[in-house]
Amino acid sequence: MEVLAKKKIDITPHKSIYRKMGRSSHGFNESIAELVDNSIDAMTDEQKEGKDKLVVKIIIDTNQHTVIVMDNAKGMNEKEAAKAIVLAESTKGKEDLGEYGFGLKTAALSIGKTFEITTGQKGETKGYHFKYDEDEWENNPELSWDSFPFNEIRKPSDDHGTNIKIGNLKIKLNPIRVTSLKEDLGKRYRAYINRGVLAIQVNTKLCKPEKIDWSDGYPKSFEIETKFGKIHGIIGLMKEGSQKGLYGFDLFRKGRMVRTYEKFAIPEHPTSARIMGEIHLDFVPITHEKNRFIEESDEYEEAEKACKESEIFKEIVKEARKKATKETITKQVQEKTNLWKDYLAKAFKDPDLKSIINPNVKTKEENPQEKDEGKDNREESGKPEKVEVEKRNHKEEPEKQEHKEPETERERTPKETHEAIRHTVTIFGKTFRFKHDWIYDPGLGRKDYKIDPKEGILIFTNTAFPAFLATTDQPFYAAMNITEAVAEVYAKESGFGVDKMNEVKDLALKKASELKNQLEEEKLQKEKKQKRMNCELCGAEIDFKSPLTKFCAECSKNRRKEIQKRYYSSSEFKERMKQRKTKIDKNIQRILGAN
Repeated sequence: MEVLAKKKIDITPHKSIYRKMGRSSHGFNESIAELVDNSIDAMTDEQKEGKDKLVVKIIIDTNQHTVIVMDNAKGMNEKEAAKAIVLAESTKGKEDLGEYGFGLKTAALSIGKTFEITTGQKGETKGYHFKYDEDEWENNPELSWDSFPFNEIRKPSDDHGTNIKIGNLKIKLNPIRVTSLKEDLGKRYRAYINRGVLAIQVNTKLCKPEKIDWSDGYPKSFEIETKFGKIHGIIGLMKEGSQKGLYGFDLFRKGRMVRTYEKFAIPEHPTSARIMGEIHLDFVPITHEKNRFIEESDEYEEAEKACKESEIFKEIVKEARKKATKETITKQVQEKTNLWKDYLAKAFKDPDLKSIINPNVKTKEENPQEKDEGKDNREESGKPEKVEVEKRNHKEEPEKQEHKEPETERERTPKETHEAIRHTVTIFGKTFRFKHDWIYDPGLGRKDYKIDPKEGILIFTNTAFPAFLATTDQPFYAAMNITEAVAEVYAKESGFGVDKMNEVKDLALKKASELKNQLEEEKLQKEKKQKRMNCELCGAEIDFKSPLTKFCAECSKNRRKEIQKRYYSSSEFKERMKQRKTKIDKNIQRILGAN
């Protein structure tokens, strides 16, 4: 490449760059947080050691439309104050919260078009003041990059700190915004507030850290070493999980919260909704807006991997899932699962299915001469075996009776009984009882079962399996596992292959589902019949719809006509029509008179 001439050009930025900085992605809360960061970076030695407390006061004046942020930190000297208005100029190091040099200008200009700073240090009688006005800066030719007004002022020597006043606001102030800011700052600077080194006051109220309702034994502290540095924080389970996504971790950097409710190193799933904590990632880089970590960085990826693989995170995720799935198996789920077991017990006795799983034993329908003798014949009768169980009514008040000698268990006769279905299946002449239960074992598959000589087929649905966490019908999910387990036992007993096993499973589910639908329809019709009532006028039978239902459709229609007829012939209706006619006549006269 041939160079014809070497020249130098002026790359001084246009004055509008400040206005454009105010269009950053900073929200109101984040902008105020930037200014609080500066106060924390400017803490005195006494405040850092806990001998004194840094106090940041935020005054939001809805009448004057101004926002003031003032602190009692060490303040700025002349050099520091002068650099506060210079772009990307900062006296801060990498260990400070405001390390990028854009914080004050960007934050203030995202809130308003003007800001002024008054600052000074303890022991000095001089302080410093300057004011930036967006319109004046851009339109006044006397203001330039090398001649910005900067004032030296007198102050009491004991005063120290910085006062930032933002005016000509670009946002609307309201009580909701003030409340949101107070809650956000309490959460964002929780680590500093809890240590007692910082107090933040919004108007007249102090910001308070969020309180978490922990389960017993939580939270737990942790430290995890990585090749970039140490991760530390707390982790635990809340007593109640959040269904609105308000769970996860508050991510901190150098004591300042960057992100909240982050699903960092944990699954974003309802079973994790109890997990809560805070993680300090001091070595992970953040964007210059300081509102998120740079997730593509090696530091972030290493930190997340280290947490995910740590024992304490694995244990917390496991415990959270265990509690979540335990809550899923409610009393209602148990009752519906028992109903499915009843349906399957009947389905296994259905002739179509029995001809496959127990083909060598004839039912009563096939051999009418066969008598029902003993247990084995009852099992093969084509109907599920039922046993009489005493029906207990716990609500009954015990009657006073004369003292009688207690009967033995064998002699006692139950007062009332109901039929309970015995859950059994007969496979090639062998009768098995089948039982179902729930287990939590991340090491197992969807289900497990075993054959016990005394108990029969014991079937377990694994609530730790991902498919269980995704299902919305846990009883049917359990029914599928029961049929599959029975089908596998059939395959072992018969020696047939997978196709025959699937045929048994599908047919059992089909028969059980048909029976379920049939019984539910019968129950619905019975409920409808119980809810029928008589019309109060004609006595006709009608469906009960609500406590207000008293008449049949025909009587309701006639009654409505009668009420309308009485109203139209009433003096009240005639008077209203007369008034309306008078009003119409007056309007007509007014229109005619105007013409």
